[in-house]
Amino acid sequence: MAMCEMCGSSTNLVTAEVEGSQMKVCQGCAKYGTVQKSVHRSTWKPRKSDQPEMRVVRNYAQLIRTARERKGMSQEDFAKSLQEKESVIQKWESGTMKPRLNIARQLGKLLNVRLLENDEKKAFVQEKKKVASELTLGDFIKVRKRK
Repeated sequence: MAMCEMCGSSTNLVTAEVEGSQMKVCQGCAKYGTVQKSVHRSTWKPRKSDQPEMRVVRNYAQLIRTARERKGMSQEDFAKSLQEKESVIQKWESGTMKPRLNIARQLGKLLNVRLLENDEKKAFVQEKKKVASELTLGDFIKVRKRK
């Protein structure tokens, strides 16, 4: 049981428009305004996404280095073909930095290696934050601090 926003009694509440504002009031206080029809809000549940979530494989550094060397490219040439800095290529090959998913796709096409795999752990769409179902007058009041 919730409390009436007008009289404070603890009973079943209805939504009513009292003097231009919507309030949760008891049946006794509802006569001072017009009772609004209750709106049923459907709850949103997480659903499985259509496409599986992808992630970069664990041994990406070794795969990138061996595939680049197999093609006979230096890090400088490889960086120019990807339009990346040479330092970024060095970080990928040393394993200190992971390539982003779109770059990993580019690398896979350029080097003919598979750098992406499905990630079943992250296959669910993140749940939306729930909005508070009841608003009170206190939610709209701004409190000023005294000096």
